[in-house]
Parts: sequence; structure tokens; C-alpha cells
Amino acid sequence: MDFTAFIKLYFYLGLSNSKILCCLAVNHRIVISMRTLKRRLTALRLYRRKYPSNILNVVLYVAEQISESGCQNGYRWMHVYLQNFELLDRTLQLCFRP
Repeated sequence: MDFTAFIKLYFYLGLSNSKILCCLAVNHRIVISMRTLKRRLTALRLYRRKYPSNILNVVLYVAEQISESGCQNGYRWMHVYLQNFELLDRTLQLCFRP
């Protein structure tokens, strides 16, 4: 079994990066650096706390808020609200046009 499968397994179990390194070393005798682990996680498209937002959900929510009572609120309020409800991540940028 390739060690990327072990990395996926431990990642999906919710282990931290340091715990993944420890489990790989102790259980499978695979010793890699933290940087190598981070590169492997990036290559496997495994991210923590940066789940890509579905752009359609964001657009539909903003359109719904603008058509209702949210039209009185500004851009900053909408941006904070979307971030609080995890509809917006760092890679998604909003541009409101009249």
C-alpha cells in the first residue's frame, strides 16, 4: 500500500499533521518531514478549514438577501455574514454591481 493511502486515512480520521507523522513513523516505519507531508496533502487536495464554497449557493443567498430585507445592509455586513456561515472562503471574492 502506498503511503499516500495512509496519509488520506489519517487525514480523514481527523488527526493533526504532527500526529499523522507520528503514526506513519510508528505504525508503518515511514519517516517524512512536515514539509513533505504538507506537499502531499496539497497534491491530494486535502485541506483543513478551507473548504471551497459552492459559488451558486453564495450567489443565490446574496440575491435572496438583496431582494428581501438585506438590501439595506452594506457590502461589509454581507461579507462578514457569509464568512460566519462558512459560505465564503479565502479563494472566493465578491463583487457587487448595481
